Amino acid sequence: VFTDIRNSTHLWDVNRGMNTAWRLHNNLLRRLLRFCGGYEVKTEGDAFMVAFPTTLAAVWWCLSVQTELLNEAWPLELLECDDGKPIFHPDDEHVIARGISVRMGI
Repeated sequence: VFTDIRNSTHLWDVNRGMNTAWRLHNNLLRRLLRFCGGYEVKTEGDAFMVAFPTTLAAVWWCLSVQTELLNEAWPLELLECDDGKPIFHPDDEHVIARGISVRMGI
């Protein structure tokens, strides 16, 4: 699996909360990686390359990360900017995105 924080270059340039957000992101991905049985191959900047024993484990990790991104205690500076503000589902108003947005490719 390859991951990348969406708009990270812009966020690093303009958002004071990015250093804290990046640490929270890294800790979350690594914690769930151990839980799902994967291992970190390498990182480059905010991007991770990780491997799993099965495809199902990789999918499980990706879904777990995306779910937990919604629950992370992101810095207020991030939650108040356009790239990090909460986005609500138009039909029932539950939060579908907030904080850092992570792209993932399996």
